[in-house]
Amino acid sequence: MAESAANGRAADGAVDGAVDGAVDGAVDGAADGAADGAADGAADGGVGIAAAAPVPSGATAADLDAAFTRFVAIARSLPAELVARPAAPLGPPVWDFGHVAQFTQEWLLVRLGAAPVAPLDRAERYDPEAHPRGERESELEARAAMFARLKQVHSAALGILRDGRFDARDPLVQGGWVWRMVAAHNDQHAEILIQWAQLVGCAVDVGAAQPAQMPAGDAARERVSFAPGPRSLGAPARSGYDNESPPHTQHVQGFEIERWPLSNRRLIAFVDAGGYRDPVWWSPAGARFLAALECKAPHKWRRESDGTFTRERFGLRVPVKLDEPAEQLCAHEADALARFFGAQLPSEAQWECAARAGALELASRGVWEWTLDTFGPYPGFEAWPYDAYSKVHFGRGYRVLRGCAWTATARLARATYRNWDLPERRQLFAGLRLVYPASSARAARRPGVV
Repeated sequence: MAESAANGRAADGAVDGAVDGAVDGAVDGAADGAADGAADGAADGGVGIAAAAPVPSGATAADLDAAFTRFVAIARSLPAELVARPAAPLGPPVWDFGHVAQFTQEWLLVRLGAAPVAPLDRAERYDPEAHPRGERESELEARAAMFARLKQVHSAALGILRDGRFDARDPLVQGGWVWRMVAAHNDQHAEILIQWAQLVGCAVDVGAAQPAQMPAGDAARERVSFAPGPRSLGAPARSGYDNESPPHTQHVQGFEIERWPLSNRRLIAFVDAGGYRDPVWWSPAGARFLAALECKAPHKWRRESDGTFTRERFGLRVPVKLDEPAEQLCAHEADALARFFGAQLPSEAQWECAARAGALELASRGVWEWTLDTFGPYPGFEAWPYDAYSKVHFGRGYRVLRGCAWTATARLARATYRNWDLPERRQLFAGLRLVYPASSARAARRPGVV
């Protein structure tokens, strides 16, 4: 089903004019309607899906439209002739196109009592539980038809929001929750498309996003101290995703955490010291990972004749910038790096404790950060609004990541957000942050009891 890029762009343009006006009008109408409601005392406070209020507002429509626009821009920027190709461990992007349309239609139309406007042919093909990543088909609908379907569903969803055609007593709509969930879902799949482009080695439109720069030298190794004691963790029910709840208290031992993520400069020190060859730094599972991949360097890195390193980023060979956060590391690599520097990865509780205190630089829009913990429920966990987001992934060996990568959006950046993946996977824009026992005093730090 491969198409040329030129044909793909022409087909996209053919469907744009018919739908763009409707989408723009729906966004404006939703915002206008919300403004009228706000005059009657309804308001939406906050950012991301954690906001809570009686009814949705214009910000809800704006968030939903921004996430949709970003997903489509990224999707369209991918070469049309490649989007039917999987890139292990990711499936083909055309599957994501259909899945996003199906998910939006299910939650913003059908679950709110509206009829579907764009039924998918064999919709079960887009069920992620029935079709895990390695089993996703590439012979799906044509790319242009996918984009037309996406816009049709999005326009209908905004119309429902604009006209208030939903039961305001439904917990799904309180504070605009279901619309914010779908916006976050669009963001998650937009990031998957960016990861796919990196794996395949092709260009992708990431807008103005770019990796963060960190200070050089000792400033990047500054630490913050935390005293032992009980810490409040987690989010209120039905504020973030279900795996972030309920709020609970956990005793956390004293620790020191680095203010900045680990940099490429320090990753190169590990490589130059033979870190990818020396088994002393690797766990048994990490040693098996090295052997299976014959891994000798970070993902897509290459040492040049002058001794410097380059890396491939979206199909281009570029110099490794020393003071960017190290990224595209799997959990095994993160574990080994932490041991090499006499540290360890933070627990979820340590990371969240430090993030809540404002002690972490680049806790958002830096890199995803591996933790020590496997993905599981908090005490008193309740799946909501469906089992397949979190519950089905508990106990399957996934490792938790915290923070938020520069390839994601601010809608996913909060202290309680929990990402997860298998420890051997390197497609994430993931790195690490180092933690030390409270008694450690090796590196420069700014002491303080928080």
